[in-house]
Amino acid sequence: MNALVTKNITINGTEYKVACPKEDENRIEYVAERLNQRVKEIAAASPSTLNDATLLLFAALELESLLLDTANEDIACTGNTQHQQEKVIEYATATIENFIKHVENMG
Repeated sequence: MNALVTKNITINGTEYKVACPKEDENRIEYVAERLNQRVKEIAAASPSTLNDATLLLFAALELESLLLDTANEDIACTGNTQHQQEKVIEYATATIENFIKHVENMG
C-alpha cells in the first residue's frame, strides 16, 4: 500500500491540506499551481467578486468540458465505442462532483 503524505496547496490565497501518495507529491504541487493560475484568471475576468467555491466550480466545469472534448477526440481518432465515451464522461463527472463536495465541506 502506498504511504500517504499531507501537502499544503494554495488556491487563490486560501491554503488547503490534501493527502496524496508520496510518489504523487510533485504532480499534486504542479497540478495545484496550474489550478491556482486558472482560478486567478477566472477571478480577474469576472466583473464581480466570486467566492472560492464558485471559482473552483467554474474551473471544474471548464475541466469537465476539456475532458469531454478529449474523449470525443479520442473516439474520433481510435474508433472507440459510445460505451467507452460514456464511461470516461461518468468517471470525469464523478471526480468533479467529489471535488465540489470536498470544497463545499471545507466552507
